[in-house]
Amino acid sequence: MNSVGIDLHRNRSQIAVIDSNGELSLSRRIVNDRATFLELLAELEGDSRIAVEATYGWEALAELLEDAGHEIHLAHPLRTRRELLRHRIALTGMRSALKNRVHAILAKHGITRQHSDLFGPGGRRFLDQLQLRAAPRRRLDSLMALIDDFDREIAQTTAEIEQRAKADDRVDVLTQIRGVGRYTAMLIIAEVGEIGRFPDARHLCAWAGLTPTVRSSDGKARLGRISRQGSPALRWISWMGPPAAAIGSRPRQVPIDEGGPGEMVYAAIDIHKRVFQAAVLDADSGQLGQERLPATREALDDWATRWAGKLEAVALEATTGWRWVARELQARGFDVRLCDPGEARALGGSKRRPKTDRLDAAWLARLLAKEMLPEAWLPPAEIQYLRDRTRLRHALAQDRNRWAQRLHALLTHEGWPCGRGRLLTVSGQKWASALALPEPARASVEAMLTIIHALDEQIELLDTELRRLARSDPRLQALCAIFGVGPVLAAHILAELGEASRFRRARQVVRLSGLDPVVSESANVRRRGRLSKQGSPELRWALAEAAHHACRRRSPDHALYTSAKQRRGTQRATLTVARKIARRAYHVLADLEQAA
Repeated sequence: MNSVGIDLHRNRSQIAVIDSNGELSLSRRIVNDRATFLELLAELEGDSRIAVEATYGWEALAELLEDAGHEIHLAHPLRTRRELLRHRIALTGMRSALKNRVHAILAKHGITRQHSDLFGPGGRRFLDQLQLRAAPRRRLDSLMALIDDFDREIAQTTAEIEQRAKADDRVDVLTQIRGVGRYTAMLIIAEVGEIGRFPDARHLCAWAGLTPTVRSSDGKARLGRISRQGSPALRWISWMGPPAAAIGSRPRQVPIDEGGPGEMVYAAIDIHKRVFQAAVLDADSGQLGQERLPATREALDDWATRWAGKLEAVALEATTGWRWVARELQARGFDVRLCDPGEARALGGSKRRPKTDRLDAAWLARLLAKEMLPEAWLPPAEIQYLRDRTRLRHALAQDRNRWAQRLHALLTHEGWPCGRGRLLTVSGQKWASALALPEPARASVEAMLTIIHALDEQIELLDTELRRLARSDPRLQALCAIFGVGPVLAAHILAELGEASRFRRARQVVRLSGLDPVVSESANVRRRGRLSKQGSPELRWALAEAAHHACRRRSPDHALYTSAKQRRGTQRATLTVARKIARRAYHVLADLEQAA
């Protein structure tokens, strides 16, 4: 027996024939003509089964082939029922538009209707007896004639739908729902198709576009309008009956047995300032439990006590407040995994989805269970302490520069211009305090100098501590061997890089600093943009500070700096040297770790 497939189009169709041996014996494009179809099929030897795609025009072709005695198989038979039901919806919408025009004519001429159903028997008699001018009477009669035509067409379509409903057992099941009739049941079956493709009722509601857009974080939830991202015909059902006809219902939360150490159970905590949202996922059964906790040590201690020794790992987002939570959980023996929030969000795709704390925690738990969690590096205690000290020093230095800029602006307004860098020196500050200024300006200058002096004292204390660490730490001593890197900059670089073993190659250190240019590449087109600046700003600052020393002749990078400066300018040359220093720092730390 031959198997024939017809890809139907408006003007031409593609026909393919597979013989009884499973080989393609014919593949031809023909004109959509009755005689051409019959002549081609008459050439085939033996019986033939013909598959036709249920696209526009398939009905005429199916009738032609059935009359010729061929066995017809319609691809996607569900689509024919769906098209019939959607056709009835379209007819009903057009009829409603015509009825609205009738109401508009009556309102325009100041006529108050006297019947609740203007298009029933009593309402039609009322319309026939109206005294109107010739033009509105013609429009009204024309509209009523069109409404009658639509009524007949809708009645025929409804009769065909009822005939099909008698042969479907699922219709009798759905009509037991209060508010669902046979037509509505047929529409649900045609639109939904196989119910097994939805994990639960909530997914069906979301597919119908009946769920509101949700944005929730830290206990603050914002509900928007319904998403309208699914089937409009299925969504139309919600306006047809009472609320009892709603399709979806919220599934009950399945409690998870707290289990034992041998079970694959994963947890994730969505951290906020006032509340925690904890999700626990059983990887074997897929059950998910949710719990909302106050953001206190007591509540976290109670949760950790109940799950101690029963979880494979706990995922946390690297957001504000993660540090003390990770410290408390690690002290109790939990395997804490720190997650990059941006990358975790990107794994969910770009499609618009509801955003709630429950969904965020569940998503982190699933990523952890599937070993897809984009982990962020969790520094050891000594590196974390060094990072806190260096970042505090960097913040204080920035504050000192800001106050020096304010002082410079004030002196310029008072007619005493000077270099901004001079105000950071002891001699410059003495000069500023000795100036003859008006009393208001004098008070402002003294206040600014006091703040700058206090910041200098704190920065000096931190510099002393960092230099003391540099004398005893071999990693800092090795970094100080790089030209342009002193004890303070070495401490900044080590605090941000941490362990070199977490990088596979030196280029990743450049990417961590954000000094790599943005690259957009497709086929043979490659574009390089500005710096990504997606890494640590403190590391980027330290590398740039060290690179400024390349302008000196005794620098090993002086030749690179000079050539880059001639081609691209001073700023580009400094960035080029900064990338090289980053790669050099990686190799220095990697060699020390391998030697140890």
